[in-house]
Amino acid sequence: MTAGFGVLRFDQRGYGRNHGPRGAMRDFQQMLDDIDSQVGMAIVQCGDAPLFIVGHSMGGLETAVFASKFPTVISGYVFASPFLTDPHGHCHMGLGLPADRELPMGQFSTTGNTSEASRAREADPLMANVVTAGLLQAGVAAQDWIGAHAEDVTDPVLMITGAADGLVPPAATKPVFDRFGSTDKTYRCYEGLGHNLYTDSRNDEPIKDTVAWIQQRAFRVMRDLLQQKAGRVAPVPGSARARRPLP
Repeated sequence: MTAGFGVLRFDQRGYGRNHGPRGAMRDFQQMLDDIDSQVGMAIVQCGDAPLFIVGHSMGGLETAVFASKFPTVISGYVFASPFLTDPHGHCHMGLGLPADRELPMGQFSTTGNTSEASRAREADPLMANVVTAGLLQAGVAAQDWIGAHAEDVTDPVLMITGAADGLVPPAATKPVFDRFGSTDKTYRCYEGLGHNLYTDSRNDEPIKDTVAWIQQRAFRVMRDLLQQKAGRVAPVPGSARARRPLP
């Protein structure tokens, strides 16, 4: 990337080029297992380099849960339009149904995005047009978890939201952000933007803010790591990672 970052992306289970049923997830634990696997690969490739996770929508929820369970493994998190709460009860539609029951994605149409890029994204054949009840049930479990453990998110956090997001309105997610235990947390809400902040035609500001936030903290982690190696300071979060397997 032009910002000088190395980027590792993966298609979430049931989406993109991943094999298997579309929009499928067995349970809440599977979400964490997939993230843990990717984080492990990134740590092997990056060594002591600062490692950040950017999670959008459901990905923001999943990484928030990961952050609450495994502090200091990651140098910082960006939660973009995170699905931390479910004010419209979308995920609860899957409760009581067989895990493999497919439901149309049309129920999640209140994103507030109308740009050409967002419409192209929705028409992309790699995007799942269905969601399984199992994924929705996993979402409910993850939201319940973060609702009870928001204070356990202690690593640096940037949360960005769109004021016109009809799926997860800022009023529903800001209270969760306020409860995060991190002493380094930043909140941004962009007027006129909807749910898909990075693909909106007016995405310059969210992208610029994300890049600047990561760069500042990456520099800080590398500076502290060099001082740590020189014996000047104690170990800092994100610079000396202890890999902990998931329970």
